Amino acid sequence: MAENLFGNKAYQEIKSRILNEIYKSGEVLNERKLAEQLKISRTPIREALKLLEGEGWIKIVPWKGAVISEMTLQKIEEIFQIRIVIEPAIIELLQNKIDYKRRIILDKLYEQQKNAKTKKEFMQIDRKLHMTFVEWTDNALLYEMVKELNDKIYMVGHKAINPDTSTRDMESLEEHKRIIEALKKNDILSAKNLMILHIMETRRNLLKNL
Repeated sequence: MAENLFGNKAYQEIKSRILNEIYKSGEVLNERKLAEQLKISRTPIREALKLLEGEGWIKIVPWKGAVISEMTLQKIEEIFQIRIVIEPAIIELLQNKIDYKRRIILDKLYEQQKNAKTKKEFMQIDRKLHMTFVEWTDNALLYEMVKELNDKIYMVGHKAINPDTSTRDMESLEEHKRIIEALKKNDILSAKNLMILHIMETRRNLLKNL
């Protein structure tokens, strides 16, 4: 039981560091050093790395270690191809589902993102907002599908909000505001078009920063 808990802790922590680019593409992770950093034995570290390799985040190379997988241009394009299909469809499923309570929730999420202190916090609230849309479709299968993609979507979005660029986070926030306002009016067509624009702008900024 304890090993499972430690393995899950190692998995979550290593994955978080990959997603937030603390561990960067091509970097080699050493089991012993990871065990020292996380203050746990090497066995749960080894199990965590196997899980991460199975999900494509790392590649375990004999006599070398765990190498962080590269987020290639092809992978990025594939993620945006999926987003441009799925996310407007999600908005369409929200027809007549944004009641008074949900309007308040959307406003709160917008304010939280607006007042985010760090890039990581900004992106975490971004992820929560997009997953809230999926949750409100009441489609459990769709939710599970998007949940699986969510970490990769988060990582791509994280790259788009470049710390050296002072405007994209504010642009993204304004795009969210417009989507929220359209949903509050039950103007689904406008909300879908605004979501498409939001995804396209995110893609454009990311490719510019690569």
